[in-house]
Amino acid sequence: MEITEYIVRNTNTDVLLAPLLLPGVNDDDIPKIIEWGLRIGVGKRFPPFGIQLFLRHKHGRKPPNIRRMSWAEFYSRLRFLESKYGVKLIVREEDFGIERRPLIPIPYKIGERIKVKILAPGWLRNEWIAIPVKGPERVITVLLDDKEDYRGMKLSVRIIGNKHNIYLARPT
Repeated sequence: MEITEYIVRNTNTDVLLAPLLLPGVNDDDIPKIIEWGLRIGVGKRFPPFGIQLFLRHKHGRKPPNIRRMSWAEFYSRLRFLESKYGVKLIVREEDFGIERRPLIPIPYKIGERIKVKILAPGWLRNEWIAIPVKGPERVITVLLDDKEDYRGMKLSVRIIGNKHNIYLARPT
């Protein structure tokens, strides 16, 4: 908190506080964070808060005592806090100057085989980050079963998934 206060007071850095709401655990802390943030002056250019709702994720942490909160309940709570503190809490892309743009071309189709170079381990076990040896440059996550270090290797892979130019592949 001291460092955040120092940054707000002594720099032009725009601080956005993004606490994670853990229903049934830290409900009472969110108003305190809002009061503190308003007191120290966060949000010089953009909204000062980006409160997040805890969601269970396949690969995320799974604390046992977190109550599931619906999006409707979450936004209702944010609207209540907005009116109580007179500050914007429901943020949108436009609040940060984000504009939608067309997707970049999708050069590889599911089922297509390409040759890739492995660059580094991925986020999850058995994932490796690769780029195509030839053709349009995209990042491709390759699923490999072995625990060997594949860095620098060139492999032939088949694209098994693509969502918004985020590719998933397996070796052929």
